[in-house]
Amino acid sequence: METLSTVHCAIAELFLTDLCDTSGAEQRCEEAVEQAMRSNARSVEAHQLQASLRLSQSRPEEALQSLRRAVELTHSLSEVHQPTYESKVELGRLLMQVSPPDAYRFLLEVLHMGENNPYIWFLLGEAARLRQRYIDSARLLRRARVLLTLSGGDADALQEVDTAIGVLVEEMGGPAAVEQIPDMDHPNPIELLQPEDDEVVANDDNGDEEGDLDEPEWESCDEGDDDIA
Repeated sequence: METLSTVHCAIAELFLTDLCDTSGAEQRCEEAVEQAMRSNARSVEAHQLQASLRLSQSRPEEALQSLRRAVELTHSLSEVHQPTYESKVELGRLLMQVSPPDAYRFLLEVLHMGENNPYIWFLLGEAARLRQRYIDSARLLRRARVLLTLSGGDADALQEVDTAIGVLVEEMGGPAAVEQIPDMDHPNPIELLQPEDDEVVANDDNGDEEGDLDEPEWESCDEGDDDIA
């Protein structure tokens, strides 16, 4: 049944891509996805394709449901049934379109599978920017650019990163804000990630009851760091 599901997924992907302009492509893709899920309800690929279809139909909330189910499955399936690394990268990219926080969490997991992939650092940087976590974004995008340069990345990839950096600099208020960020060339920006909201709340709950803790620095979107480029 698992093999049959894979076949239906391949058919669905064809109607989402190469055959998307053919008559009835959307309906045939829908049918192929449904058949894939009937054959194997625990297929990450099937849920991911369903999400792609929902995005093409401008149904982002349903797409997010499918993507979250796909992520859940990656946490519960045995190693032999895990999707490929490339598929997980694509899952993270799709998540970015509907839920940057979900994408950010999942991409951190994917990063551990290959920390020298500049594209993962790029996606993490973009997810951080979309969440207005600008200091994290600056360091992550910087790391993406460094790895691209070291690996001889192509001009298009470098341009994509530089464009993202330009958007970030503008959103932060200009180069002066970025120049204030310390440790821009840290070899592992993950070690410097700003605390998440729930971590701050936990620290507050465990703090001194006689006084409030200082406001965490990461809440200020205007704080900057070293030049990214």
